Amino acid sequence: MEKTYYNVTETAKFIRKDLKSAFPGVKFSVRSSSYSGGASIRVYWIDGPTEAQVKDVTRRYVGSTFDGMIDLKSYIDYTDENGNRIHYGADHVFVERKNTLPACRLAVAAACKEWGWNPATFEIVPEYTGKNAEADCYTILLADRGWDDWLLRQVRNERLYAYDWTIIDGGPAALDALNQESK
Repeated sequence: MEKTYYNVTETAKFIRKDLKSAFPGVKFSVRSSSYSGGASIRVYWIDGPTEAQVKDVTRRYVGSTFDGMIDLKSYIDYTDENGNRIHYGADHVFVERKNTLPACRLAVAAACKEWGWNPATFEIVPEYTGKNAEADCYTILLADRGWDDWLLRQVRNERLYAYDWTIIDGGPAALDALNQESK
């Protein structure tokens, strides 16, 4: 059997291709990074599919595991349809969906309607991530810091992160319409 090794840059190209095929119309940022002791790939996108849906696509490109209990890195090889072994060069593939203002508003509205909460409890603020700040990305915070963060986790996990924003209420077109209304 032959073994083929794809470095982290080649692996990132495979991920881009598979994401484009799985989620047409969604723009993904796929960035590879090599460092002492390994390599990783980070995937970002705005609205669109859930993190779980994207992980289903990217999972096969993870090239290693790490067991912190015994400080052991183990490599993962895959087998193609011809029985050849393949190793992908990214030790880890991290995925993160960013959210627009309309998506955050829909998540807060849905949670408040379902659970009878006051929308004023939540504050939607721009999300800044250092030099890579996304001007159109937002997150949900609690307006009153006295609340238990269980409430915030419910809104984020059950409403914001759990929905596929490419298909809900007509998908991106509905989000664009909401965005126009908010201006």
